[in-house]
This record gives sequence, C-alpha cells and structure tokens, in this order.
Amino acid sequence: MKPTFNILLTLILVSSFSCTPVIENEPRTIQIAESEFINVPIEEILSVSDYTVLEFTPESALPEYAPFLNNTTDFFLVDQFQKKVIFQFDRNGKFVRTIGKFGQGPGEYTQIKDALISKNGLEILTGNQTTDIFQYNSDGQFRQRLSAPIPFGYSFAQLPGSGNYCIFSGFSQNLVHILDGLSLAPVDSFLQRNQNLMVPAVQAFGTTTMGSVLFYQPYDNRIFRLEKDTIRLSYIFDVGSTMPSYDAMVKADQEKLFGEGVLWLVFKALENKDWLYLLLSKQDFTNMAGSDFYSLLFNKKTGKLFRLPENPEPGPLFLPAFGLTDDNVLYTAVSPAYVQGSEAWKTGLAKKGIQIKPDGNYIIIKYRLNSLNK
Repeated sequence: MKPTFNILLTLILVSSFSCTPVIENEPRTIQIAESEFINVPIEEILSVSDYTVLEFTPESALPEYAPFLNNTTDFFLVDQFQKKVIFQFDRNGKFVRTIGKFGQGPGEYTQIKDALISKNGLEILTGNQTTDIFQYNSDGQFRQRLSAPIPFGYSFAQLPGSGNYCIFSGFSQNLVHILDGLSLAPVDSFLQRNQNLMVPAVQAFGTTTMGSVLFYQPYDNRIFRLEKDTIRLSYIFDVGSTMPSYDAMVKADQEKLFGEGVLWLVFKALENKDWLYLLLSKQDFTNMAGSDFYSLLFNKKTGKLFRLPENPEPGPLFLPAFGLTDDNVLYTAVSPAYVQGSEAWKTGLAKKGIQIKPDGNYIIIKYRLNSLNK
C-alpha cells in the first residue's frame, strides 16, 4: 500500500474581515530556508520511537492513501474515494469498525470532505450547495445530520472553548465561518475571499494542546490561531520570495509566479507549548516537476527547524502527523511499501519485534521529540 499525494495549485486573494478582532501584533516569523534545516537521521527516530501496527484483515484493508484524523487514543483513518467510510482501530492497532455509509438514503452521504473526533463521537463534513455535518455516537451509530447554508465547505474544526464549528468554504464571501455548535447558526466569519479566483479544496485546520485551533491560509504563508473570542495571526513564513503578499497581488504578479516562481504551501500543522509541526509542499514552476514535501519540526524555544527524512519517491516518507502531545510525542505513520527496501527500517523495527509486510496496513510511529533537545 503506497500513498500518493496530489495538490491543486490555485491562487486565492484574501484580506481580514471579521466582527471578532483579528490580532496581528507580534506574529512569529519563521525562516523557511532549506540550507538551514537540520536533518534528523532515520536511525535516531527509530531508536527513540514506539510503534503500533494497524491490523490487516479483509475488512480493515486500507486504500492507497488514507489520512489519519487528529486523535491519539483510538486511530481513525479517512477513505474519501473508494469505500467512503472512516476506519477505526483501537490504541493497540486492532480493527474496530468502519463508520458511515455512502449513498442517498436517510443518514447516508455522497462524499466526505473532512472528519473530526468530538466529545460526542465522530463527525463527517460533506459540502455541496449546502454544508452538512453527519454526527455519529462513540459506538459508530448515526445520530443526526445538521445543515448550514454555506456552499461547498471543504474542512472544519471545533473550537475547544465554545464548541462552535469553524468551516472553511471555497465559494462564499469569506473563507472561514464560525457556526454555533448546536444549531449551526452563523456566529462570525473572516478572511474575505477574492471572488474572481478559485479556492483549493484542502484541509486547512490544525489542532493544538493549548485550547485553540490553527487555520493555515492557503497560499498566503500565514497561520492564524482561533480562540474562543479572538483570531490571532500567530506565524508568518518567510520563504525568501520577492513577490508581494497575495492580498496585494495583481494579475501580472500571478503570471510571473506561474512562469518563474516558487510556491510554498502549508499542508498540515500541529502545535503544543514547545513545538510546531509543519508539513509543507514546495512547487517550483520553473521546471513543473511536481511538489516536494518537507516534514518539519520547529522548536519554539530555540528557533531551530528539524527535517524528518525524505522519501526517494514522490510524496513525503511519513504520512501527515496526526498528534502532538503535551509530553512532546509526535504521532505519524509510514506505509510498509515505502520502507520495505530499507535496511535501517528493517533493523530498527526488528528490534521492536516488528516485521515489515509490504501489503500490510500503516505502521504508526510515536516519536519522542525530547531527543532533539540533546
């Protein structure tokens, strides 16, 4: 099972517009310079990590690429395109069930745009002319369907303090909508969308351990922190570009970017008090060779950027991380198909009693980041 990654490269222009204050004082600037990345040897990761292998059965066989939901108790993976269900495994990797049902009957949906784990169970987001949330109990049973008059919701999150939903939409006046957690009534919205440009259908929210949600604005190299009553610009990425900010770009700038520029995109972000995890992609339009991926760990105290090992084939070696705990453990995973030919992987996993099976399910890696501080 070998995951594939595709990214839709489409520009958007946005500016802040919200009833909730957008606080922009003292955002942290992170220099994205490849020459400054500190490469982490795979042997080091293998020596300080714990592992869980997801059970492989005919019922639990995962598709070629199935991202994890942000959760570290049980493990949930999204099959968006084949069975269109959520796979659930317990903390030991044993298959539990699939959740959701594809179809057009009561309690059924025709697509999965995003999903999350809430205090009530599992929630699935679908987005067409309206944006619907399908809610399931902790035992996987369908509970109810909620609808919001927001077209084409792409991804969502829940604010820990209020329980309100944040929905990223590609076809409304603003990119992010805050909706009441019970009724889906509108509460607020921010980041005005340029009506002349399309928005990429991406998952744009990340989780933290500090009672907030991260929103990484597509193609604008900024990360906002969404809290109960505030929206805070927290991070700006300096990629060494001479291009103006996207909200100041004109058509000629766009043509120049697509002709000879380099575009960085935040693909995933997680944060705790010590670390910021980033999965970035880099598209070089001068050769159109596809996107390069960078799995990075930013130490918030020292300012150092560590890079996890590369994959010799297209796409990152590690799947997008899905957990970053208060005790500095990063949860990520690899496909056996990517590591079966590596002696380092075979040796490192064998020490933990794990044998690589090329057609097996993912191997979850619990990487202790405190080793990077030595």
